[in-house]
Amino acid sequence: MSLLGLLVYFGLGPLNMHGVECGMTKSEVRRRLGEPAPSEGMWVYYFGLLVAGAEFLGMDFGPDGRVKALHGEQICRGWRPVAGVGDTEEAVVREFGPVKRRTVDGQVVTCLFEQLEVSLAENRVLQIKLLAK
Repeated sequence: MSLLGLLVYFGLGPLNMHGVECGMTKSEVRRRLGEPAPSEGMWVYYFGLLVAGAEFLGMDFGPDGRVKALHGEQICRGWRPVAGVGDTEEAVVREFGPVKRRTVDGQVVTCLFEQLEVSLAENRVLQIKLLAK
């Protein structure tokens, strides 16, 4: 494996969900993941058995046909997972740095980073949203 390949694999690559990055075209997403599940308004993919609580990945496209937001349960840098459902708020802050917090009734419900919105329940990651720059 090349040095560049090693750097991407071990986490210096772009933020993505299942290899999909913001800015990809619909055809690039199809080549990577195949056809999406039927859904209204957004493309949706499931990984694993639905009856067993399959992992979810949803995506919104802009008017230019490119991914503008990804909604899912795990985010990677390159191919290295860096945050996922069940992780603590502290672990996410350690990975992504300074954070803005949105609170409701004194409870942190969302951590906002430059390109990332992390929804929390009881101080644990519930869902992750990756946004285009």
